Amino acid sequence: MTQLNARQREARASRVGASEVSALTGSSKYHTPADVARRILLGEQRESNEAMRIGSLLEDRFPPMLKWRGMVVRRCHRAYVHPDPAVALSATPDFYAKPWSGNPRGLVEAKVSSAFVADSVPPWWEDQIQVQLGLAGRQLGYLAVLNGSKLSLVEVPFDPVHFAYLVGLVREFTESYLVPRIIPPDPEPAITMRSK
Repeated sequence: MTQLNARQREARASRVGASEVSALTGSSKYHTPADVARRILLGEQRESNEAMRIGSLLEDRFPPMLKWRGMVVRRCHRAYVHPDPAVALSATPDFYAKPWSGNPRGLVEAKVSSAFVADSVPPWWEDQIQVQLGLAGRQLGYLAVLNGSKLSLVEVPFDPVHFAYLVGLVREFTESYLVPRIIPPDPEPAITMRSK
């Protein structure tokens, strides 16, 4: 688990985290904008599920597995924040990667997933990595996904246009909900018709 100092923990607690940005884009299967606002404004923590607990337990396994693939990493102990106070956005990548096999240094986001398809980055992870790269000023990210005993490694180059779009969403969310301390409405539940 990443160890942050008190100031960095506070910075993270009061901002939209990189893993929550997909709630604002609508691609998250796990959070809504209301969940994000409730965490920041009311201190409500989302209950961790089994996949999250397994991921936390296995995080320390990634450095030796990545080293076996030729990549040397070190854990990130820093929360990056957007310099504009009107954009309440933060990111804490899992690892820094040293240059390896002709690849430049980058950031590594480690995941555990039984449904991951190699070479395809789901939009909610793409959003997370773009925020991490943009805030840390890096040009390349690596998505490392453990699926059973298989470790997949996918390069994710920084996309400044996508990052600017995500910053715009967070700016709007900050101005509309966080500054006035308003919880956005929960989305309407989907109604599905059962066939006979």
